[in-house]
Amino acid sequence: MNFNTGSSTKVILTITMSLSSLSLLLGATFAASGGRMGGDSFSFSDQSSSSSSDYQDPHHYHYHDHHGSRGYSSSSSSEDDGIFAWTPVIIFFGILGVFFWLRLFGAKRKYESSVIMIQVGLTGQASSLQKELNEIAKTTDTSSSEGWKLILNETASALLRHQHYFISGYSRVNKHGDAESLEKNFRQLSMEEREKIDVESLVNVNSIRRQRAVIPKASKLGRNFLVVTVLIAGKGSYKIPVIRSIDDLEEVLRSLSFASEKLMAVEVLWTPQDETDTLSEEELLEDYPLLRPI
Repeated sequence: MNFNTGSSTKVILTITMSLSSLSLLLGATFAASGGRMGGDSFSFSDQSSSSSSDYQDPHHYHYHDHHGSRGYSSSSSSEDDGIFAWTPVIIFFGILGVFFWLRLFGAKRKYESSVIMIQVGLTGQASSLQKELNEIAKTTDTSSSEGWKLILNETASALLRHQHYFISGYSRVNKHGDAESLEKNFRQLSMEEREKIDVESLVNVNSIRRQRAVIPKASKLGRNFLVVTVLIAGKGSYKIPVIRSIDDLEEVLRSLSFASEKLMAVEVLWTPQDETDTLSEEELLEDYPLLRPI
């Protein structure tokens, strides 16, 4: 039997390319889609703080520029002695005042800001919630805290309208005494949640918009789920109830009312974002271990 070497090579090459294309297609088909919307003012606060630190009071220079001043160098030595005699007393009462100020107000200033995380697990039947979140992301102006407040309110309302699909929940509050640790904590939580999805198929963050097509899955066999994560960085100290029941989750969602000037950052993430995409029970348990049944 004679084999045509050239034809065999072409067949093998064709099969290899077909298998590669199929594997890429399957990879794209089963990639988890995710949506993300919101914004933050961290960069703006950094700029304002740096500009304020560069500013110096012009009176500061006049105060130290005593070489060119007139009339003050002729003061008598007795007046100088009197001033120097009172200096230790002034210093003592100054230190005492600072000490009492720290005791009285230090505890209140200890926690100046908070990072809040709320996570909700729902059954995959809540496809209408996906539509609502997608619409909020597509239409909201995320360039200011007013838009972030709107996202927060609309997301909470949408979730409450789908409370009959709630299956699990989680909440936490991290308190911070400085802007640097607040920003670090918020960004870390955001990155952890973003790493759980394969494709951010719909994004509207700080007026940066992006949308990517998702290849529909072949089927929705088995149990499917939806997870919504809400992250908030706000000025002040907040208490959020621990979620042990649907009533607790409802209470948490109804309490998400913040003045826009108190909001430093808001992000809402949900997966799957595409209505044709699915999140399996295995993926839910593996990627969202903090969720507790309610």
